[in-house]
Amino acid sequence: AMVFTLPFMLLICFTGSFLGVVIETLWCLLRHGYLESRAGLVYGPFNLLYGAGAVVLESSSDPGVLAARMYADGRFDEKILGLTARVDQGRIIGHPYINMDGRQVFKLAVDGLVNSAREVADLACVRTEDVALFVPHQANLRIMTMVAKKLGIDEAKMVQTVHEHGNTSAASVPLALDRAVREGRVKAGELVLLQAVGAGMAWGSALVRW
Repeated sequence: AMVFTLPFMLLICFTGSFLGVVIETLWCLLRHGYLESRAGLVYGPFNLLYGAGAVVLESSSDPGVLAARMYADGRFDEKILGLTARVDQGRIIGHPYINMDGRQVFKLAVDGLVNSAREVADLACVRTEDVALFVPHQANLRIMTMVAKKLGIDEAKMVQTVHEHGNTSAASVPLALDRAVREGRVKAGELVLLQAVGAGMAWGSALVRW
């Protein structure tokens, strides 16, 4: 959610109406929620409680967000990754499981993230190999490492928190970014690549000059 909101908040800052904006993300799955077993084995463990994070954007004369590209394709709905249930007056209506076709999600995620990363790099006139910090969506280590490999990004530059937080979905990128900043892994002027992928399906990349 943070990665997808970034370009829209940037436009708000450009208008001059606000000096800064706060982007907050929250992931919450019902304590007694449901997760299809295959999804949990391949893309878990999902955090069954909650995760949250926030970033602050400020207006500046220096370039910050260099480029961002977001995509969504409704053809890859609950048949690939999603669910059909809804809550109506406190009752769950419909199939209450998160459906996932693991192989298709892996392929679509890798292809989409690699292509969007190359696109933002081209727009910013830089190489993906120049990225100093890679902050991917923390859902599946195989996806993360495959994307890094295809982009020519050293795995040492990739932030990994999925083994600690689990898959916190919308909150995973700000949580991983916070960890990297606290550990001093990024310096002013360096390139940071942020990526996200989600149900629906949706995916995107943002390239930031720290």
